Amino acid sequence: MDSLLKGKKYKLSNGDENKCNKSVIFVKPTDSIFKLIEEVTKNPGCSNPKIQFDEHGGVIIFHTDRGIQKFNFSLSDIGGKENEDSINLPNRNFECVEQNRNGSLESLGCMTIKMQIRAKEDSYENTRFKVTAAEKEQKQYW
Repeated sequence: MDSLLKGKKYKLSNGDENKCNKSVIFVKPTDSIFKLIEEVTKNPGCSNPKIQFDEHGGVIIFHTDRGIQKFNFSLSDIGGKENEDSINLPNRNFECVEQNRNGSLESLGCMTIKMQIRAKEDSYENTRFKVTAAEKEQKQYW
């Protein structure tokens, strides 16, 4: 992945004219689903994940060598004119931008929805482990 250089100017194009027909969603993954996505993309034997939506969220289903793994998620509004709480929150836009191979930037569309993957027990265990390790390290310096 390329990075943007400080002080350099980049051309930003509006991208595909059909982007009005697309929804751009901000996805906040947990470590466990991120690792699983990496595993599935590297393993040609795994089938494509399935996603099911309901009124306020849904579930992502992975079929792997270890069986079926499900991750629940919630959906929420992250701003824009449709925001019910427009009195307390200003109208805001989050633009999804992609850097092309030639270095230019292309707008993929405006993000108005956030997908929050719900943590599973392994996420909590990892957090507890990190906190314990940080506490031990901090005690060494006191």
